[in-house]
Amino acid sequence: MLNNGYDTSTSKSRLSNGIRVSEYEVDLEFHLRKDTCKELLQKLTYSNRDKTVKRPKKHNIPINGDVYNGTANLEQVVRLYVKFHSKE
Repeated sequence: MLNNGYDTSTSKSRLSNGIRVSEYEVDLEFHLRKDTCKELLQKLTYSNRDKTVKRPKKHNIPINGDVYNGTANLEQVVRLYVKFHSKE
């Protein structure tokens, strides 16, 4: 689904992240139908400034480690999901 030219390890990681997003923020398909994931992507926006001032994340997905990088990875997988479905 989301391999998009990535190697097997990266593809598995993307898939795992997509499952985590669905688990904690409601199914991705729901968000896709609702508003093409716009609201979810807003929740997955976390800037360097947010990190610097230690602003809490807006999403419910647990991140072990750096919140900035973890949130960026989750945002990327949602963008890939939207891109994949826009081609259908």
